[in-house]
Amino acid sequence: FGAYAIGSNVRNRNLKHRNELLEQQVRKRTENLHKALSLKDAYLAETHHRVKNNLQMVASLLDLQAAQIEDPQTRAPFDVSKTRIDAIALIHQRLYGRDGEKSIRFQGFLAELLELIEQGQTSGRQRLIANIAGDDFDLRLKQGVALGMIFNELVTNSLKHASESDGLVKVDVTMAWIAEGRLRFAYDDHGPGIDPSLPFEERTSLGLRLVGRFAHQLQGHAAVDPERPSRIVFEVNISV
Repeated sequence: FGAYAIGSNVRNRNLKHRNELLEQQVRKRTENLHKALSLKDAYLAETHHRVKNNLQMVASLLDLQAAQIEDPQTRAPFDVSKTRIDAIALIHQRLYGRDGEKSIRFQGFLAELLELIEQGQTSGRQRLIANIAGDDFDLRLKQGVALGMIFNELVTNSLKHASESDGLVKVDVTMAWIAEGRLRFAYDDHGPGIDPSLPFEERTSLGLRLVGRFAHQLQGHAAVDPERPSRIVFEVNISV
């Protein structure tokens, strides 16, 4: 019996030692994983920061070039290109901002984007009032760029064609989940509207063609409401 007890104690001590070694290995690997994730986050944050800075530099160069052009029609493509670049830069800024956030709440991002577009007007004559309502959600980078470009084109088009006599542009944006991972947006600028019979991909306006293209990039499509031509509806896939 004594020999059995001694043997049992030895096995217990060996088992305890093995458990301690295993726990040390697990702790070490966990620490290494945390360090690797922190390093990855730092690299991503630095990448987004550099992309944002480079985009802002390009936008500034366009600004300088546009400032030398007196004819508004000749200057307009520079202004539109700048707003597109600003929209992409805003995505990178919000994804890895000063507080370390890694996701974008869409409604807050859209409100900021609309303000940026309004401030970017060369004429400064138009004022934008936006009503944003519906199901809010988090954006990933690729989805954020595509949706940012869609709304940049829609709002830019509204500022050109839907302003009232006093320069006021009223925009309603609603969004609602229609299925798991499938979101429907409705955009209405209360303006004269556009022809609902022509697909977005076949329109002469580059901005409207981009709306169709970016909607397609999100496995969706855009269309004009035939009963209300100022209202554009598009359904896209959003990963949550």
